[in-house]
Amino acid sequence: MNNDNFLHLWPSIVARFENPNHNEIKGGLLDFFKEVRSKNPVGRKSYENKKLYESTYDMHSKNNIFYQELIKFFQTCFLKSSLYSFNTTVKNKKLNADDKFKVSITNSWFIEYEKGGSVLPHTHGNCSWCCVYYVQIDDSSIDESGNTYFVKPFSHNNLDDFGSFSYNSFTSFSHKPKEGQLLIWPSYLVHGSVASSADNNKRIIVSANSKIFKI
Repeated sequence: MNNDNFLHLWPSIVARFENPNHNEIKGGLLDFFKEVRSKNPVGRKSYENKKLYESTYDMHSKNNIFYQELIKFFQTCFLKSSLYSFNTTVKNKKLNADDKFKVSITNSWFIEYEKGGSVLPHTHGNCSWCCVYYVQIDDSSIDESGNTYFVKPFSHNNLDDFGSFSYNSFTSFSHKPKEGQLLIWPSYLVHGSVASSADNNKRIIVSANSKIFKI
């Protein structure tokens, strides 16, 4: 009898979702962002940001129907990601069919990138899951322009034997943005964005952090 057993410990799950209502809410979101920016032209400044406008982190508290619809989509996808992670990694506990959950959005904000705009590698604190939603993508033809990237979450080493190939063959993952797509990942993953090379049609995203409670 074969007793081989391979454990998958602390997997780094990155989930991708498509918003079926993106085209219906995009225009309303862009108008909302324009209104917010007119009231706060400077935006938020931070060390990791370059050539971009970033809103304050409380956008989910604003009474805008388009943004609130987007937040509901986020909450649904945050819960799906959390349940998938639980069901694939936690072996000694089971969820019941009648279990209920609360998805709390701790922060949310939007970013409008200028040409050359980027975000340096960083992580998010005081949350379990993070996300980026592509409201509008730029029109650059350069492959890496505007990409979201993730950095390998454990220490590198200089071994190059066959045994270490599977975990040293790449140290980062780069994702090409797509309008209406949502990426979700655990908060410990280091991530950032590649500088945009587009001359027009600004790249605009929404990000959010969440905590999920079993109630």
